[in-house]
Amino acid sequence: MVGTFALWGFVFSTVDCTLTVARNKESILNSIISGGFTGALLASRGGLMSTMRNGLIGASILALIEISMLARVKMMIAMGRREAEREAKRRREMVQKKPDRDVGTSFG
Repeated sequence: MVGTFALWGFVFSTVDCTLTVARNKESILNSIISGGFTGALLASRGGLMSTMRNGLIGASILALIEISMLARVKMMIAMGRREAEREAKRRREMVQKKPDRDVGTSFG
């Protein structure tokens, strides 16, 4: 089991890095293709149907992982924007708030 996972990681990383260099860009498509290729390659001894099925499963799993990560990043960006807007509103309100008494001009 550990050896299979290590082999999977090696093939996946090799294909992912190769695609990054060949396409000259880092994108989620590289990971999805790498997952599909890795699944297919590791199942190739089981015949054509097994190769195709495991390639599709590998690509699907990586697509789900990449899409969920992308959704989480977008959610975090939106949360950050809302927090920045709240902070800006709070600061505007503090600037607009007038002091209760004028401290510097009273005599006596």
